[in-house]
Amino acid sequence: LTSLKAAGGEETSEYRHLQEQLVTAKREATASDEKEYVKKVDTELSADHKNLAQKITILDQALVEAKAKWGEEGEAYKQLTEKKTKAEQDFKEQTIKFAADKVDEEKTSSVNVLQIAKARYDTETSLGLHSVEQKLAMDRQFAAEEYAIEQQSLLQQEALYAQDPAKLEQIKKQELAVTERYNKLMADSANTELKNQLASWQKFSNTVVSDWTSAVGQIVREQKTFGQAMAQMWGNLVVQIAQDIAKWVAQWILAHTVMLAAERLFHSQSLLAWLLHL
Repeated sequence: LTSLKAAGGEETSEYRHLQEQLVTAKREATASDEKEYVKKVDTELSADHKNLAQKITILDQALVEAKAKWGEEGEAYKQLTEKKTKAEQDFKEQTIKFAADKVDEEKTSSVNVLQIAKARYDTETSLGLHSVEQKLAMDRQFAAEEYAIEQQSLLQQEALYAQDPAKLEQIKKQELAVTERYNKLMADSANTELKNQLASWQKFSNTVVSDWTSAVGQIVREQKTFGQAMAQMWGNLVVQIAQDIAKWVAQWILAHTVMLAAERLFHSQSLLAWLLHL
């Protein structure tokens, strides 16, 4: 081209043909250089198991170099930009997943503590330290606390996945399932409590009817006067009520005595473990 230009052959077909070949050669050389550069960056990215934050830093530096060499319209710059965008998205997803895993761990830990407390209360109930009514009330309290823990966990996950519609829909379904399960537990507990109250009332009614029938029978047989029969019937009711109260007081005293003994035993074991550690 230089020789032809010096000889005044710029308008010849040979000159134009050589120019086209030069342009093609430069384009191919540039493409090859860019391809090799991207390949070099890929090798650096995969070396030594680099994490996403390190990869993003490498890509930032590579983009500066690629822009300086081939401009933003260069193929290398475009490919590296895509790689950086993907790395940033992966880093964001990874960060969210780590946070979500931590939320799950905290929820699991809280639920485990609650389950231990529930198991302890169940054991105390099996030993007769708590009444059926107390057990039902405490079961409702445990269920409410577990429901609150799960709801808090799901709300935290909602905040983490605020920009992920598919994940948000999945979390909403979990919230609905948790709420339905909680409502069912509350309904079952209320039904059981009602049945127990009806059974207690039925027992009391049967006692009243039995005492009344016995009193009427004694009056008819002239074994007792009406006043004597009524006095005996009311006396029986008072005795039954007094026995129920005495039973409740005994259970309360026994429960607090056992709990105090357990606390002292736990304190002694803790102290012994501390001394052995020393």
